[in-house]
Amino acid sequence: MFIDGNTLSTIEKNQDGSATLKLYNKKRIVFEKTYKSWTIAKQQEGKRLKEMEKAACIVTIPERCLIAFNEAKARLFAGQEMHVHFSDGNTKTHIPSIDLLPHVTCHGRCRELCGKVAPGKKCAPCYADKIVSRFPDAMRNYSENTVLAIFRPDQYWKEVSEKMFTCRFMRLFVSGDMIIAGYFENLCKTLINNPHCQVQGFTKCYEIVNKYIQENGKIPDNLHLLFSGWYEYKAINPFNMPESRVYDDELPAGWLSCGGDCSACACVGLGCWKAAAGDIVGLKRH
Repeated sequence: MFIDGNTLSTIEKNQDGSATLKLYNKKRIVFEKTYKSWTIAKQQEGKRLKEMEKAACIVTIPERCLIAFNEAKARLFAGQEMHVHFSDGNTKTHIPSIDLLPHVTCHGRCRELCGKVAPGKKCAPCYADKIVSRFPDAMRNYSENTVLAIFRPDQYWKEVSEKMFTCRFMRLFVSGDMIIAGYFENLCKTLINNPHCQVQGFTKCYEIVNKYIQENGKIPDNLHLLFSGWYEYKAINPFNMPESRVYDDELPAGWLSCGGDCSACACVGLGCWKAAAGDIVGLKRH
């Protein structure tokens, strides 16, 4: 899992059957201990993370997302009933969305784009960070969606399909991104079974989509997926998928404009919902 470019925790199995738990904060080891077994080390991991958090050793949103993920996973395996959560939309989307935890599911290149590709350009805080930091229910809902997608995929996609059956439009990845290749494959199967539902989203997991297109020829017609970029960054895009890029002041010539209201654009087929092969949708940095 990608946690702000750093490894938050590792458990190393030793030759004698024991296991060493190491906790990091900004690449610095802040806790290290060897336990009799990997199972015991894993049990202590969540406890130690909470202790570190209380001690203000870790306070970043990426680390809090991992803690939320581990807690949701523990609830699931303890037998707690859990279902997929759908957002009813916000002031921009106005349409249902299905979201996952940021950082835990996002591709590591997010940090590459902000720090390396756009030197001198200050990166605005991720809006998904703002959501999970301000709204505890969002953190909990996104974490439960994530663990269901990973550990209960049959239930996850059944409930997603049932929701799509009732929708004309839906957004993906307002928060988070694809977890594994299997996620995108199941998404495409679900979309093919619900051709009336138009779905739009952004991804930085280019390789997963490229592999699917290479093996299947194209993505479903009702999936309006854009390869998400950052300023001058060019996505790995051999199949000429539409892209989105950020701009500061004026929309570059030839780019499509984000209308600022997903439901309005979806109804009339503008912006991201209209983007075709080779198009670039401009998103004004805010």
